[in-house]
Amino acid sequence: MDTSLWRPLLASCTPTARAKCLLFCCNSFRRGRPFSECPVSTADGVKAVDLAWLGRGRPELLERPLVLTRAPEICIEILSPSNTPSEIEEKRALYFDAGAAEVWICNLDGSMSFFSGVDHQQSTSLLCPNFPKVIP
Repeated sequence: MDTSLWRPLLASCTPTARAKCLLFCCNSFRRGRPFSECPVSTADGVKAVDLAWLGRGRPELLERPLVLTRAPEICIEILSPSNTPSEIEEKRALYFDAGAAEVWICNLDGSMSFFSGVDHQQSTSLLCPNFPKVIP
């Protein structure tokens, strides 16, 4: 895998949790491309997904639109102390409504929550089952 794709993303990351999550993504996602601060059109306007993964077959990888009209396969939110549970629940619902296959939440303690539907939490990711349950 060409890790040079990750260098601009890692350079733009300031929160430690985001950088750690990106490093784990680098080792986990073999077929597709990760993005940081990925703009997605939702029913409630454009939302910036903290981290996103687009599968290799997505035309957006070649077209490079300013805003994705369909959510990435995996949308990852990295919690900060200012996030409220209702805010994250709303984003999760919006991402699924926009076509996400999974939404992951990186909690403040580094633990990961994986969702395959708005209220369907999984013990692991279905798309990337080897992704760690805790980001150290």
